[in-house]
Amino acid sequence: MHINFIKNTNFDFQIKESNQTNCSLKDEGDSLFHACLPFKIANSIGWDIILPFDFNAILLEDNSIKIETKEKYQYLFSDKIGNGILAMQIPYFIECSKDSFIHIRGPINIYKQNLYPLEAFVENDWFHSYMTMNWKIIEKNKKIEFKTGEAICRIIPYPKGFIEKFNIEFEQKESILNKIQKFNFLNRFSNNYNILGKCYQLGIDGENKVDNIKKIKYHKSKCPFLEKFKI
Repeated sequence: MHINFIKNTNFDFQIKESNQTNCSLKDEGDSLFHACLPFKIANSIGWDIILPFDFNAILLEDNSIKIETKEKYQYLFSDKIGNGILAMQIPYFIECSKDSFIHIRGPINIYKQNLYPLEAFVENDWFHSYMTMNWKIIEKNKKIEFKTGEAICRIIPYPKGFIEKFNIEFEQKESILNKIQKFNFLNRFSNNYNILGKCYQLGIDGENKVDNIKKIKYHKSKCPFLEKFKI
């Protein structure tokens, strides 16, 4: 399996591996982020494309979008889709293995007021053209700011036909329900998710300890929660 980033502009956009600690909840001091491993797993998947310049976007009364940035960057942006959707050209052609999609989406667990990131799957094993990251602007006449060093999108490879391999089943399994009840019992004594979160980090599923839980890559030193509890 491979993924190749082929530069198609003259600008120095960086590509960075996913960052578990780059999250809007963290910036707001939210304790849920610090204790919630599922957030960190999501943050650890894929690659971010990083802006080398600042720009502002404003949705005007006629539904056109005004971009405030240096003139040389203006051609990267378009509002031709309409309906308050801002498209920005991704500065790389992304080539991936046969039978794979490229999932283009906003930075994970990062949010801005008045802006909603749109998601797309592109068949880059055969499609050869530039791609865009698209945002829906919600309200008119309100400035949206992007700064140098911010991620403009997250890139994630995804196998074609993956969802089609699953069958939906509805079952009543007492063994699973018992584990859920035992695990959630810990939550009654949890302050800021500490006890419940620690059990989850250790791989305690309500009855047993999962032997291979510490082999997963996101359980290593990048996780502040693990360092806090010396796991």
